[in-house]
Amino acid sequence: MAQTNFTPIQLYRSTTALAVPLAANLAAGELAINITDGKLYYNDGGTVKLLASNATSAPVLSFQTSLGGLTPSTATAGVVTLAGTLNTSSGGTGLTTFTAGDLPYYATGTALSKLGIGTNGQLLTSSGTAPQWTSGSSVTVGIATNLAGGVAGSVPYQSGASTTTFLGIGTANQVLTSSGTAPQWSSAITVTGLTDSGNLTFTGTGNRITGLMNGTVLDRLAFQTSTTNGSTGFYVLPNGSGTVAEIRVSGASDPTNASTGALSIVSGTDVRVQSFISGTGTYLPLTFYTGGSERYRTDINGLTGFGTASAASMLQTAGSSSVSALKTPNIAEVNTISATAATGTINYDVTTQSVLYYTTNASGNFTVNFRGSSGTTLNTVMQTGESISATFLVTNGATAYYNSAVQVDGSSVTPKWQGGTAPTSGNASSIDSYTYVIIKTGSATFTVLASVTKFA
Repeated sequence: MAQTNFTPIQLYRSTTALAVPLAANLAAGELAINITDGKLYYNDGGTVKLLASNATSAPVLSFQTSLGGLTPSTATAGVVTLAGTLNTSSGGTGLTTFTAGDLPYYATGTALSKLGIGTNGQLLTSSGTAPQWTSGSSVTVGIATNLAGGVAGSVPYQSGASTTTFLGIGTANQVLTSSGTAPQWSSAITVTGLTDSGNLTFTGTGNRITGLMNGTVLDRLAFQTSTTNGSTGFYVLPNGSGTVAEIRVSGASDPTNASTGALSIVSGTDVRVQSFISGTGTYLPLTFYTGGSERYRTDINGLTGFGTASAASMLQTAGSSSVSALKTPNIAEVNTISATAATGTINYDVTTQSVLYYTTNASGNFTVNFRGSSGTTLNTVMQTGESISATFLVTNGATAYYNSAVQVDGSSVTPKWQGGTAPTSGNASSIDSYTYVIIKTGSATFTVLASVTKFA
């Protein structure tokens, strides 16, 4: 009760429980009281703050677990908002994030560890210190409880109601079959027919399909269509988007290091018949037989012979006393046409062309040097008893120059000229055609027959 002659001081007030004044209701520094709650507020520069409370304890300023880990995000009263992470020692995980499939486990420290989800089909095992995902093929299954009466290698089977019988281990390489009433070990299995409407799949490595191959022709292993009077054929196919299919044959029962042959289709671009090797095998020539005899052969260096097994060139044919070696309606020869003036020493590479044509007027007398190529001598290219023909077309202007000397592999050779006389001049304003027949008569020994003809 206010005293007589004194005016009581009354604050902005409210009797509504939990009511809190707004900043707009109070001037800076002005007080307000909630009589029902027993709380005194003031305006602190536009923010209403709690100044005092009739609560028996002070506002909550912190929150502590028995072993730490959580604190309030701000000092507060009433509802306590917690932040931080609850450690394992307080019953938490110590973790803040998880990925789908994670398995939490304890290793050490104040937080759990996480094991990410394994791949499809893996099993959860232990490393001895932590859980881990393991492929099924790597899991070793412990020994099962022994059945009474069994011995090493025995196979248990049910021989009657509530009766287990043991079949002793068979001998090496026997297979388990059925007698019709019980399992048995057999030295071999006979299959009179195998019908499969799906794929025949072999697992593991080094599998073989074996069958008789050294008996009579009729008794040998064979593929045959089941269609009456039908044709037989089989495919070797790539898988999925693959483009290579191949049938291989080996010259040894272990193909690791062996001569190997193949018929293949490669990358959808070509079909190949190949002779190659596996490992340290020996390269073999590729041969073609008809009528029981070899008809042509390509050796390991690519030299191919028809009618001969010892070709000395990329293509060599051999006839007989009654059959010509080669018959062709025409042959296209390779010419080299060059805007060059004949003069000095001209290297004529017989492996490059049969005809060399210089279209610019000769500027001097010239020497022709015949060779295989820049890196191979003609002596290497040719065998004794062989000959090569070559033509050199020389353009002359008003001054007639001529071939004054001939060489083979850089060594001088005196040609035998047609008519018996070597030319002493060319033919003006014309094309002189020089033709040479080069005959190898011995090692690095050649006879050259030469002629020149004017074309104008």
